[in-house]
Amino acid sequence: MKFLAINTAGAAVEAALYTDGKTVYKRDAEFKKASAVTLPFVDELLLKAGLKLDNLDFIAVVTGPGSFTGIRIGLTAARAFAQFTGLKIVPVTLCEVLSYNVNAPAETIVALCDAANGFTYIAAFDGETRDELMPPQVLKNEQIDRFLDSIDEPCVVCADKAGELFVSGKTLAPFKTDCSPLVEAVKAVYKKRGAVPYGQVTPLYVRKPQAEEGVQ
Repeated sequence: MKFLAINTAGAAVEAALYTDGKTVYKRDAEFKKASAVTLPFVDELLLKAGLKLDNLDFIAVVTGPGSFTGIRIGLTAARAFAQFTGLKIVPVTLCEVLSYNVNAPAETIVALCDAANGFTYIAAFDGETRDELMPPQVLKNEQIDRFLDSIDEPCVVCADKAGELFVSGKTLAPFKTDCSPLVEAVKAVYKKRGAVPYGQVTPLYVRKPQAEEGVQ
């Protein structure tokens, strides 16, 4: 299996190239650099592996939730690559990626990621299968503790830098920066759902754009 995975929706910019069990990756901790670094990252990874885009089996991209601008950058790149090569795309959510920071068994995994301006994206997964128990949604920051307290079964939280602020009385999974959660999420989603034509890939916008906040 060979694939390129792009994540520009979260707190960092990630690109990973997986080829038959080996991964090379590039990561920038500043998500605002996505428009400047995404394509150079891809070029560098392909050059390092001695591959071209049409040598791959598919393209993968994180569709959200996250930065509206970031989501668009990743999707635009993935669609362009897919249209150029004829490859299909594996769409994954940022919450699915975060869930693969968890290694130890758990009944429930809760993924938290920053939604800015006092909000947090949240989703829940079966700890063994990673099947979605609760789809991504957005809550006010002050609601997160109450939500976590309402979970009775053993629970592990995986969070980006902002989500760590809300974890109390729950196990917090270490956050990995080697792009392995991105790669593992893509492999799992491809096995479960397969790949789709680029025209079927849509952004996952859970929260309204800031300009529309408060507009009824």
